[in-house]
Amino acid sequence: MGEAEEFIIPDTVTRIDDDAFYRKEQLHAVTIPESVTEIGDGAFAFCPLSSLILPSGLKKIGGSAFFECEFSSVEIPQGVTEIGSQAFEWCRSLSSVVIHNGITEIGEKTFAYCSKLARLTLPSTLKKIGNEAFSECDELTSVVIPQGVSEIGEKAFCRCYSLATITIPGTVKKIKEKAFVDCNTNNAKSIGNESRIYAVIRYGGARVQFEKAYEDGTFYPDEGIKWYHIVHCSDGDVHIYY
Repeated sequence: MGEAEEFIIPDTVTRIDDDAFYRKEQLHAVTIPESVTEIGDGAFAFCPLSSLILPSGLKKIGGSAFFECEFSSVEIPQGVTEIGSQAFEWCRSLSSVVIHNGITEIGEKTFAYCSKLARLTLPSTLKKIGNEAFSECDELTSVVIPQGVSEIGEKAFCRCYSLATITIPGTVKKIKEKAFVDCNTNNAKSIGNESRIYAVIRYGGARVQFEKAYEDGTFYPDEGIKWYHIVHCSDGDVHIYY
């Protein structure tokens, strides 16, 4: 494609190949047609794209597909079922992410080091948040984990220094090591709704809101795992195991 600043992908294309535009450092704008259903690994990595509109028929985004791009917002269309690891890692201008229903897992480091990410909407179809998925998203202040999520990965929100409020549903059965380590403690505020259970994770400091507890008020560990942190709730302690 040469060194064009803008590129219009023909509407006969259904898949953008791996590394198709890798390190095209003059590529500031691209038009992706509705015919595209898959974007390959590293397809636009290190491109200074200033905006991104994904087609409504898209099904898969490959690993590192938009690694270190420069757009400020992204909306993942309904129907996308797979986002590869590191797909949006190091997108340091990215401030808003909306993920529509379809995705069940956010992979490892998918949005890691997106230092300006402040607005995050997760889909109701989500089941798992992978290791370091949102690590070091410095401007993220609150997160609502949707009902249906069962696992939050290791260091998933590690070093999100502004993150003061997290809502965790009762469907979560496993919170892995350092999931919220180095989150903000100074801005944590009492929520004050008596119909919910509240807690402060002592090792990370962020205020956590549990929609319900298990019958005996605990999260159950995998066999053989001994490390845990105690969270003090309105109806007794909760043990979060690792």
